[in-house]
Amino acid sequence: MHLYTLHDISKAYAIGRDTAANWASQATFPAPFATYGVRKRQLFKPAEVHSWVINHRPAYAAKGVSQ
Repeated sequence: MHLYTLHDISKAYAIGRDTAANWASQATFPAPFATYGVRKRQLFKPAEVHSWVINHRPAYAAKGVSQ
């Protein structure tokens, strides 16, 4: 199972990492599936992220790929 980091989200939707972090801080954004590493980096399910983008940031939906 491939999971998205904030870096992956920024690449998938052609946005900056700060924007990806802002999206992830939204109350409506999917909860992280897991965290890893010393810094507790958040990991997200790509399909959940894509569904959120479709509903909340539709202008970016065509850039990402639902998985």
